[in-house]
Amino acid sequence: MDIESAVAHFNELYFFKEFTYSKNKFRDKNNQELDAADCVVSLDNIMLIFQIKERNTSSSTNSVDERKWFENKVKKLAKNQIKDSLKYLANQGVELTNRRGDTFNTSTTSALQSHRIIVRSQP
Repeated sequence: MDIESAVAHFNELYFFKEFTYSKNKFRDKNNQELDAADCVVSLDNIMLIFQIKERNTSSSTNSVDERKWFENKVKKLAKNQIKDSLKYLANQGVELTNRRGDTFNTSTTSALQSHRIIVRSQP
Protein backbone atom coordinates (compact mmCIF):
# COMPACT_ATOMS: atom_id res chain seq x y z
CA MET A 1 0.00 0.00 0.00
CA ASP A 2 1.47 3.38 -0.95
CA ILE A 3 1.56 6.22 1.57
CA GLU A 4 -1.35 8.15 -0.01
CA SER A 5 -3.60 5.09 0.26
CA ALA A 6 -2.40 4.44 3.82
CA VAL A 7 -3.23 8.00 4.95
CA ALA A 8 -6.63 7.86 3.23
CA HIS A 9 -7.33 4.49 4.86
CA PHE A 10 -6.30 5.78 8.30
CA ASN A 11 -8.54 8.85 7.89
CA GLU A 12 -11.37 6.61 6.71
CA LEU A 13 -11.06 4.47 9.85
CA TYR A 14 -10.65 7.41 12.21
CA PHE A 15 -13.07 9.94 10.70
CA PHE A 16 -15.29 7.49 8.74
CA LYS A 17 -15.74 7.17 4.98
CA GLU A 18 -18.40 9.89 4.95
CA PHE A 19 -15.89 12.61 5.88
CA THR A 20 -12.81 11.44 3.95
CA TYR A 21 -12.11 12.61 0.40
CA SER A 22 -9.07 11.17 -1.36
CA LYS A 23 -10.02 11.17 -5.04
CA ASN A 24 -9.75 14.88 -5.53
CA LYS A 25 -9.46 15.58 -9.24
CA PHE A 26 -11.90 18.17 -10.53
CA ARG A 27 -12.43 20.57 -13.41
CA ASP A 28 -12.29 24.33 -12.99
CA LYS A 29 -14.45 26.90 -14.78
CA ASN A 30 -12.17 26.66 -17.85
CA ASN A 31 -12.63 22.86 -17.91
CA GLN A 32 -8.98 22.36 -16.92
CA GLU A 33 -8.36 19.28 -14.77
CA LEU A 34 -6.87 20.16 -11.38
CA ASP A 35 -5.96 18.26 -8.23
CA ALA A 36 -6.99 19.22 -4.74
CA ALA A 37 -4.84 17.96 -1.89
CA ASP A 38 -4.05 14.25 -1.62
CA CYS A 39 -6.61 13.75 1.15
CA VAL A 40 -9.24 16.04 2.64
CA VAL A 41 -11.23 15.39 5.79
CA SER A 42 -14.27 17.63 6.17
CA LEU A 43 -15.99 17.86 9.54
CA ASP A 44 -18.74 20.51 9.56
CA ASN A 45 -16.75 23.77 9.32
CA ILE A 46 -13.32 22.18 9.86
CA MET A 47 -11.24 20.90 6.98
CA LEU A 48 -8.03 18.89 7.34
CA ILE A 49 -5.93 19.20 4.19
CA PHE A 50 -3.27 16.51 3.69
CA GLN A 51 -0.46 16.74 1.14
CA ILE A 52 1.77 13.70 1.00
CA LYS A 53 5.34 13.48 -0.27
CA GLU A 54 7.17 10.18 -0.44
CA ARG A 55 10.93 10.02 -0.96
CA ASN A 56 12.23 7.31 -3.24
CA THR A 57 15.34 6.00 -1.47
CA SER A 58 16.57 4.14 -4.53
CA SER A 59 18.12 7.41 -5.64
CA SER A 60 21.10 9.05 -3.94
CA THR A 61 20.66 9.33 -0.18
CA ASN A 62 23.43 11.67 0.86
CA SER A 63 22.54 14.56 3.14
CA VAL A 64 22.85 17.20 0.39
CA ASP A 65 20.40 15.37 -1.87
CA GLU A 66 18.06 14.76 1.06
CA ARG A 67 18.10 18.46 1.95
CA LYS A 68 17.42 19.46 -1.70
CA TRP A 69 14.53 17.01 -1.92
CA PHE A 70 13.06 18.28 1.34
CA GLU A 71 13.38 21.94 0.31
CA ASN A 72 11.90 21.39 -3.17
CA LYS A 73 9.24 18.76 -2.57
CA VAL A 74 8.11 19.40 0.98
CA LYS A 75 8.74 23.04 1.82
CA LYS A 76 7.94 24.46 -1.63
CA LEU A 77 5.79 22.08 -3.67
CA ALA A 78 3.65 20.58 -0.89
CA LYS A 79 3.10 23.98 0.71
CA ASN A 80 2.02 25.49 -2.62
CA GLN A 81 -0.24 22.51 -3.39
CA ILE A 82 -2.05 22.99 -0.08
CA LYS A 83 -2.36 26.74 -0.68
CA ASP A 84 -3.80 26.13 -4.16
CA SER A 85 -6.14 23.45 -2.80
CA LEU A 86 -7.50 25.84 -0.19
CA LYS A 87 -8.10 28.44 -2.89
CA TYR A 88 -9.98 25.93 -5.05
CA LEU A 89 -11.97 24.42 -2.21
CA ALA A 90 -13.00 27.67 -0.56
CA ASN A 91 -13.51 29.98 -3.53
CA GLN A 92 -14.58 27.81 -6.44
CA GLY A 93 -16.94 25.44 -4.70
CA VAL A 94 -15.38 22.20 -5.82
CA GLU A 95 -17.38 18.98 -5.67
CA LEU A 96 -15.47 16.22 -3.90
CA THR A 97 -16.48 12.56 -3.69
CA ASN A 98 -16.02 10.85 -0.36
CA ARG A 99 -14.90 7.26 0.21
CA ARG A 100 -18.55 6.13 0.16
CA GLY A 101 -19.15 7.71 -3.26
CA ASP A 102 -21.26 10.67 -2.06
CA THR A 103 -20.46 14.15 -3.37
CA PHE A 104 -19.94 17.29 -1.31
CA ASN A 105 -19.76 20.83 -2.65
CA THR A 106 -17.16 22.76 -0.68
CA SER A 107 -18.91 26.09 -1.30
CA THR A 108 -21.59 25.03 1.21
CA THR A 109 -19.07 24.98 4.06
CA SER A 110 -19.50 28.06 6.23
CA ALA A 111 -16.81 29.60 8.43
CA LEU A 112 -14.20 27.23 7.06
CA GLN A 113 -11.36 26.53 9.47
CA SER A 114 -8.53 24.67 7.79
CA HIS A 115 -5.64 22.70 9.18
CA ARG A 116 -2.78 22.04 6.78
CA ILE A 117 -0.87 18.79 7.19
CA ILE A 118 2.16 17.73 5.16
CA VAL A 119 3.13 14.07 5.48
CA ARG A 120 6.71 13.24 4.51
CA SER A 121 7.62 9.61 4.13
CA GLN A 122 10.64 7.54 3.24
CA PRO A 123 10.03 3.89 2.38
